[in-house]
Amino acid sequence: MQRISQVRALRAGQFPEDAGPLAHPVRPSAYKEINNFYTATVYQKGAELVRMLATIVGPQHFRAATDRYFERHDGEAAVMEDFVECFEAVTGRDLSQFMLWYAQAGTPVVTVKDEWDAKARTLTLTISQSTPATPGQETKRPVPIPVRIGLLDGQGGDIPLISESGSVSGDVILLTQETTQVVFSGIGEKPVLSLLRRFSAPVIVQHEEDEAAVLHRARYDSDLFNRWQALNTAATDAIVNRYHSSPNADAEAHLIDALVAVAADTDVEPAFAAQALSLPSEHDVARKIGKEIEAERVHVACHGLVAALGTQLGTAALERVVGLRESQAHLNDLDQAGVRSLRNTVLALLVSAGVEGAAQCAFEQHQSAETMTDRLAALSMLVRHHTDEDMTQAALTHFMQRHENHALAIDKWFSVQSTISGARGLAAVQSLLNHPLFTLNNPNRARSVLGPFAMANLSAFHQSDGGGYALFADQILAMDAINPQVAARLATALNTWRNFEARTANHARSALERIAGTDSLSRDVQEIVDRCLSG
Repeated sequence: MQRISQVRALRAGQFPEDAGPLAHPVRPSAYKEINNFYTATVYQKGAELVRMLATIVGPQHFRAATDRYFERHDGEAAVMEDFVECFEAVTGRDLSQFMLWYAQAGTPVVTVKDEWDAKARTLTLTISQSTPATPGQETKRPVPIPVRIGLLDGQGGDIPLISESGSVSGDVILLTQETTQVVFSGIGEKPVLSLLRRFSAPVIVQHEEDEAAVLHRARYDSDLFNRWQALNTAATDAIVNRYHSSPNADAEAHLIDALVAVAADTDVEPAFAAQALSLPSEHDVARKIGKEIEAERVHVACHGLVAALGTQLGTAALERVVGLRESQAHLNDLDQAGVRSLRNTVLALLVSAGVEGAAQCAFEQHQSAETMTDRLAALSMLVRHHTDEDMTQAALTHFMQRHENHALAIDKWFSVQSTISGARGLAAVQSLLNHPLFTLNNPNRARSVLGPFAMANLSAFHQSDGGGYALFADQILAMDAINPQVAARLATALNTWRNFEARTANHARSALERIAGTDSLSRDVQEIVDRCLSG
């Protein structure tokens, strides 16, 4: 389940960076302020490249190459060429093309077209890759992309992969050209494709398929990442349909039935069930919509599906939540973590849907929780899902009194309230900035409010009247005088401003221009806002 969490974080933080004016290669060729390159691209995408290299060469060669690297360069200041050279020495392969991943910005798009020939019993895949233009890099060259693949039969089993194509090794298709064609033989029925298993490369896959194929993969795929991906794709599509006021009632009903089945299946690993039931975030949906985004409509669409799922789960799921809590004490630490995650995910859905007794269950969990995970999860449910105001305030007061001498816990108290949606959320943030325990002089405390507000609260930050941007600009300017590095990091939240509808985007531009035109602005913040404005 860790892989699902990693990919969610990559898509939430690094993919938008690659798609906006702040895009840069994993190894930038030039910079104005080096502090601005402690980024998701350098760290998260950089880690994905090493993982991808392991997929390309295989586990044995990967181990041998890394052993050689440490033998050669332990204690030295090494560069990526030194690292990759060890892989070339061990495998005898020319990996010079792989170095393009370090020189080119942007997220490659892999487009897959499939053609099944019943008479010849063959499946032909035509796979193309392209990388959009990014600032300073209009044209891109093909990069090596390992696509791990599976083919599912009608019963959900994996069909053996038989191919004479030179780009196929085991279950991996290695793309090195703009277009690659692969033929699999011995395919007796039209298969369902399982593409990019284990998220074998940091790319976006485009493949047209019908609802039945997606749900078939969601039910049967032996690769748990792709099983989750299928459910997540279906949920994203359902929310986007709601956003466009064209919901597909049948498709949504099938999705909710599939999710309810996951929640009720005691044979499913709890950690996986928790991930499956964690519906796409508002930022996930906004990325799918792409342009002319209306943040409040995204929020309404997301909440609509959450409430529909929570309602369908109903009181039966609430009873299971209570049962899971009682059984948790008998499990080992790892299994306890999975059960906690499932229980809190389901309870949050029930609270959001207003299922009778759910809010009270969350409040009781908050008051009696034995772990910070459970206490914070319950507090978040009460604060974010507009439950009884007295109950919510009682929980907030209890948390503050219990942890007032623990700074990191109080940071969490601030963060939870910074994610309240819409106009109510903006008012909450304004109140938090005036709280006696808030200060910009403490980077953690500053980030605890401004980070979640700007980077995880779509409808409050991107309000069409510009209120969120105006407040944020004020705080960036104040923070810049204290800690330019933190101010610059926070300012990257404005990276996606051009993707919103015109009125909202104009307010964002005004906020950026106000920051950029301020006298004595640090080089750190100046670089970020200039790139946001020029991108």
